[in-house]
Amino acid sequence: MTPDDEGRPCQSGQSSDTEQNFTAAECKPSPRRKCAFCRTATARGVLYPSAPFDHAFRGVLYPMPGDWVACRRCSRLISRRDWQKIATIGIQDEVQRRRGTVYAVTTAEHHAQLRAATVEVFAAWHTHRTGEPVEIGGER
Repeated sequence: MTPDDEGRPCQSGQSSDTEQNFTAAECKPSPRRKCAFCRTATARGVLYPSAPFDHAFRGVLYPMPGDWVACRRCSRLISRRDWQKIATIGIQDEVQRRRGTVYAVTTAEHHAQLRAATVEVFAAWHTHRTGEPVEIGGER
């Protein structure tokens, strides 16, 4: 997922009392570099040029900005299109972040649903790629 300041995708499509859905073009990526897939900080990685797109999930529209960055580990998995493995790695942090909150992942079924939704987003992102991957970083 494309990172914002916390490494999460732009979530401006969340429903509230005044539902507000933004288009993908209105969602700006963060200058901070985190892997869009596993959310680890990465000084070196791979930039995947891609077009912004809107992804619908459970009736809510989520704008997904273009140009996603991946760490080396996730980049290898992307080249194999191993969305299941990337999703498993990616949601580990999400499960930890949600622990102790109303949004906690508490059952195996909920965990499976989160993984399936994540796989769906990554596969949708792959169809919106617009160019070849580009190595970025290099500073140690």
